[in-house]
Amino acid sequence: MHYLRTLFNIYKNYFYQNQQYELSSNLGDNSQLKSKSYRDAEYKLRSKIKVRNFIVAMIALLFVQAENAIAQGQTVIINGVSYEIGFLTGSYNDNLSILTNVENAPWVNLRNTAWSFVNAYKDQVGTSEFSSLTSGTDEIVFIYSPTKEFRYTETNYILSRSPLDLSTSFDYRVFAYVIPSTTSTPITVADAPMSLVATAGDGQVSVAFTAPSDNGGSAITDYDYQLDGGSWVSASTTSSPIVITGLTNGTSYSIKLRAVNAAGDGTASIAVQVTTLSPQSAFDAVKDEVVSQVQAVALQNLRNSVQETTNFMFSARDRFIASRRMDETSVLSSRNNVPFDIEGSTSVSTSSANIDGSFFGQFGDFDGTYRRITSGDFNLQRDEGGNSTAALSGRIAWEYLTSDTAMLGWFVGAEYVQSDLNGTFSGDQTSFGASIGGYFVSELQDQLYLDGHLTLKQNEHDLMLSNGMLDLESIYHSTTVLGGLTLTGVSMIDESSELWPTLSINAARSDMGTIGFTGKAYGLTDSTLSMDGGAVSYADVSVAPKYRVAMDRHTLANSLLVATVTPKAMCEYTELGGIASRNCGTGLGLGILGTTDDGNGSLELELGLDNIGGVTRHSMALRADLRF
Repeated sequence: MHYLRTLFNIYKNYFYQNQQYELSSNLGDNSQLKSKSYRDAEYKLRSKIKVRNFIVAMIALLFVQAENAIAQGQTVIINGVSYEIGFLTGSYNDNLSILTNVENAPWVNLRNTAWSFVNAYKDQVGTSEFSSLTSGTDEIVFIYSPTKEFRYTETNYILSRSPLDLSTSFDYRVFAYVIPSTTSTPITVADAPMSLVATAGDGQVSVAFTAPSDNGGSAITDYDYQLDGGSWVSASTTSSPIVITGLTNGTSYSIKLRAVNAAGDGTASIAVQVTTLSPQSAFDAVKDEVVSQVQAVALQNLRNSVQETTNFMFSARDRFIASRRMDETSVLSSRNNVPFDIEGSTSVSTSSANIDGSFFGQFGDFDGTYRRITSGDFNLQRDEGGNSTAALSGRIAWEYLTSDTAMLGWFVGAEYVQSDLNGTFSGDQTSFGASIGGYFVSELQDQLYLDGHLTLKQNEHDLMLSNGMLDLESIYHSTTVLGGLTLTGVSMIDESSELWPTLSINAARSDMGTIGFTGKAYGLTDSTLSMDGGAVSYADVSVAPKYRVAMDRHTLANSLLVATVTPKAMCEYTELGGIASRNCGTGLGLGILGTTDDGNGSLELELGLDNIGGVTRHSMALRADLRF
């Protein structure tokens, strides 16, 4: 309307007068004649002048619009609606049709609305656009009535003033108006972020999330986070994940997120709970590995215990069989007193190495019905996992021949075990233990013997482990029960050879129970860590007929060089952490035993080849025995 009125004024004030001048100049002043030919010429000339003047008027209108409307395109958002602000030069009266039209000036006669617009411009656009306005402009005027206006100045202040002369233009001020066609569809705040997943770190938390399903019609410009209901903090990111730093280790946090768009702060998400890293979280992450490593050492110690007890029972069975063979009037006295005896061996396989030995002393009565035996074992071994164990044990046993065909005994013992552990965790374990047990040897019939044992052990373990991030210390206890039965036959083939078929069954179990730890990680110490150590079980069954033959043309009883061949069939059962493993296989042992002339020393070499559960094991054992 403003432009049409301007066009009308231009046409009225200039083009009409110009038309009259051109008519009088071309036709002359013949108004009195008014002939038909004069009127036709006048009509044609007037039509030409009208067309020419209309074109000139449109060009003038463009110049008027270009002169008054400048610097359009500054967008502000109010209550979720975006408005594009334009600016007009000239006086208020020159732009009256626009500045009083609510479509162009929504603040007409509405002081609060005008206040909202001028503040939105100040906060969202600022003074940076002043330089794009006409030269010298330092005020943007939001006029809402002929008597009141708000001015936003180049010094970033908003002033409330009465308008200046409404008919006068001022070079330093422009009028703000709204370009109606640019008003957008209302936008809203974004929905809440979804599917929050918090991952704890060292003094920080990473929160992954899914973006809101509805961004409110406006691009998300930031995300905020809130800790434990506190103040909202900008994450300075527009994508997942959000990393929150500066947190205290070992502390639980409740975290919420919200999206920010042009309409403001969005809906808060559902809180996610997380605890920053601590000794407890570090321990929880590796607990299964710690359990596995502790149980691996327990299984190794259990195998040692079975082997030590097997060695002891082999000696007891040998003493009983030897006593049955000896002439009662000749050597029983000397056989019942052995001041000191040392035996050692070494074995190497493709996956492990083992060095063990024993010491032995014996005192007995003349007729051989009673013996007190002091014995022990030492053992060094390294398994396929790189764990090394050194063990030293000793026991005192009392044996009684209850009849010509039976022997009973009982013992007490002690042990010291030092283990070096390698793997995910490295460290060491020192163990002290005490044991008590009983055993028997019986001749079921001529040259057929049965022996058995039952042992109860209690151990205390001092364990130290570290993986470079978490240090663990623990003192815990274990209880071990082991037992076994062996059936041995002795069959003389001739004076220089015999066959010792043996059927052996062993079973053992160690229970660790709850193991408490003191853990150190991330600068914190926690003495309340614990895990279920569980139990470790081991059992084996073997059949091994040993063929013994004299190699020096003497009878077997007097031979100083004896060769052995031992085919074997065996099965093993292990259980770690509730997972059972059963493997069976066969093997072959070849050995040779040499004895000194005085009978106080011996040396035995044994080579073994076993295949159990598809795994082939090669072994070599060297045993030395020396009596003082």
